[in-house]
Amino acid sequence: RTLLVAHTIGTLVAQMHNAGVIHGDLTTSNIMIRNPPWLCGGDGDDCTGTGNNATETSSSWKPQLVLIDFGLATSTASSKTSNNNASSSSGNKKAKPHKQQHNAEEKAVDLYVLERAFLSTHPESEPLVEEVWKGYRGCFENLDGDCRNDGDGVAGAADGGAGQEG
Repeated sequence: RTLLVAHTIGTLVAQMHNAGVIHGDLTTSNIMIRNPPWLCGGDGDDCTGTGNNATETSSSWKPQLVLIDFGLATSTASSKTSNNNASSSSGNKKAKPHKQQHNAEEKAVDLYVLERAFLSTHPESEPLVEEVWKGYRGCFENLDGDCRNDGDGVAGAADGGAGQEG
């Protein structure tokens, strides 16, 4: 389950970046699980399971994550618009690639801060960071925006992430 959460984090961050949003403070403290698996054994409220018993629900559990604290967030979509308007009025067509590079750097900083948060607060979390990258790459490279997390590509998904504490 832990690897599935990490993969879902990567997917969620890629969806946010694909939408043109830079978080600005992307740490594990700013990611919440709406449906923790230990609460999904009852009537299934807010859980993605087909049954009401804990075994069936935990084996089909899919994390519902929420990013919080967007106080430092920026929108690359609005900067692209304002930058395009500025370059068309000034006649300078070289401003757009510079801004695209700036946006890529902001996304990279988001990812770097997230990696540092994992490695500094969660001991031996290298496999989790790798799973975040897999989720991110799988979604970010899929530019049509269809990057639902169905568990594909998650190491250990079939066995619930064996070897990881859930």
